[in-house]
Amino acid sequence: MDEFLDLNRINEGTYGVVYRAKEKKTHEIVALKKLKMKNKKEGFPMNFVREINLMQKVQHPNIVAIREIIVMNYVEQDLRKFMNTMKQPFLPEEVKTLMIQLIRGVKYLHDNWILHRDLKPSNLLLSNSGILKIGDLGLARVYGDLRKAYTPLVVSLWYRAPELLLGAKEYSTEIDMWSVGCIFGELLSKVPLFQGKSEIGQINKIFKKLGTPTEEIWPGYNDLPAAYKGPSVANQVRFVFAVKLKSRKVFSSFLETPCPVSSPAGTERDPLARLLGSPNKSDFIVPG
Repeated sequence: MDEFLDLNRINEGTYGVVYRAKEKKTHEIVALKKLKMKNKKEGFPMNFVREINLMQKVQHPNIVAIREIIVMNYVEQDLRKFMNTMKQPFLPEEVKTLMIQLIRGVKYLHDNWILHRDLKPSNLLLSNSGILKIGDLGLARVYGDLRKAYTPLVVSLWYRAPELLLGAKEYSTEIDMWSVGCIFGELLSKVPLFQGKSEIGQINKIFKKLGTPTEEIWPGYNDLPAAYKGPSVANQVRFVFAVKLKSRKVFSSFLETPCPVSSPAGTERDPLARLLGSPNKSDFIVPG
């Protein structure tokens, strides 16, 4: 990669390190992903091969684009780091702007038969002009009409759907939708909704807040490997799971609602402009 100049390290994952770099010929800023090769004889890690394969197939304004095998478009920051620097929560219209972009990106993936399986703030990139892009497709998989068995050990713990925590191996788009809901709540409060320290602790926090499900309100619950089948107070608690929602209906209703372009006080500023320092409307565009 002699044609690129490394500037600084951005992030590090299980299989590689991402660097901010400059292309020497065009002076364009890009993101370079360098693999961790523990054993060169074993070749490229399969997760990396799958990620590159999927990224070459997807093209959407709210999904990180790949230019070459390990060269990606550079985006200034991830949502997690950005939220950590915030002194005040997002305004409602700012949350809606981010959520519309997130849902558009997830809808595109699902429409193209791709499960992301690791949606979380640190995998959502945010440009200085307010464009949100979904990144890190390392755990993504192609799915089909018929459910098939996958590993339940996907999605970071705080954003993992209850059925995965209970050992489900057959799942579909609803696990991404649960993550989207968790991100939605976190954008509003600046605090993750469920902060378990283990799988048991995580499911306990979910059940404590939402109630313990039963077969009546969650058909198929009793068939989950780790489902609790004892007495519960679920009849007195309204238990709402993203898994119960039809994802395409959720997408449609959310995307059909117009995005606000002014603050509650009526000032003519675009959503996120106050946080990203882009006061001009021409600088902030929600991809259509």
